Amino acid sequence: MSRTLENPLYMGMVLVPAFKNEPETLIDGLHIPIISKEVFYKVQKVKNGNKKQYKTKNGKNENFPLTGFLECANCGNAIYGSPTNNGKAKKITRPYFYYQCNSKLKCKRYTTKTVHEAFSNILLEIKPSKGIVDLYEKILIDEYKSVKSDRLSHIQKINTKIAEINEYQLSLTQKYGIGKIKENIYEQLMDNYETELIGLKASKAELGDYQKDLDKYISFGLSLLTNLSGYYENAGVDVKTKIIGSIFTEKLIFQNKTFRTQPFNEAIALLSKYNKGFREIQNKKGTIQKNNSLSVPGAGVEPARLPTGV
Repeated sequence: MSRTLENPLYMGMVLVPAFKNEPETLIDGLHIPIISKEVFYKVQKVKNGNKKQYKTKNGKNENFPLTGFLECANCGNAIYGSPTNNGKAKKITRPYFYYQCNSKLKCKRYTTKTVHEAFSNILLEIKPSKGIVDLYEKILIDEYKSVKSDRLSHIQKINTKIAEINEYQLSLTQKYGIGKIKENIYEQLMDNYETELIGLKASKAELGDYQKDLDKYISFGLSLLTNLSGYYENAGVDVKTKIIGSIFTEKLIFQNKTFRTQPFNEAIALLSKYNKGFREIQNKKGTIQKNNSLSVPGAGVEPARLPTGV
């Protein structure tokens, strides 16, 4: 398995052994690769211990994405999701899902369906105007260009380092060929260079992935902004909690089948029709200054499983 994972044939490359004064090198093969170079070098990076692997912990329940974000209207305690069933006396148990507070006051509980429908209505109201969408697109492009410039600088540095190591390998092979270096030292140094090259190429592959995704991230950013409700409904519980946490600054209070005044953060308030401040700023200044909070989507919110029609 280890040798298989190190075989460059799978990424469409052929290993040419060292010959005379020429170092060992990889060349493009004529066959069709079955994996990308990016995946291959990432695997090598992991195999060489340059990337720690951690087990993910996920104690979140898909049925209760609002757990931890709700506050009881009666006693002020936190509200959590709670499953129950129709009783042991019946032959077939059927689970029911509620949100209820953790106090002993026997406060009123609400079905998850009722709470989730009310929450979906809130997200539906977050609809930026066309002018805001156009502005957001320009911000995304500007931010991406800034990041891309930084990535290109990193890539150039990596290319320079790779070229230096290739020169070191060539020089080392020449010295070994004329007997100036012992075989064991030669092999050890070459192994060190190869390990370093694997890490550099893996880092370069990761940077290259980002550069190719401009259109995808612009499209995703605009889709998320204009159809936040649809994206939320189709996302997993981890992404849902990230979205909720990024929209609201305080706990939500649910009462009488609706939410009280929603504590939107500044960015959402400016983007949504709830806030009159945007129109006032527009009338006074004519333009809106770029805010860092309106930048590219944050970590964890990835362009996956977009709603139909987005």
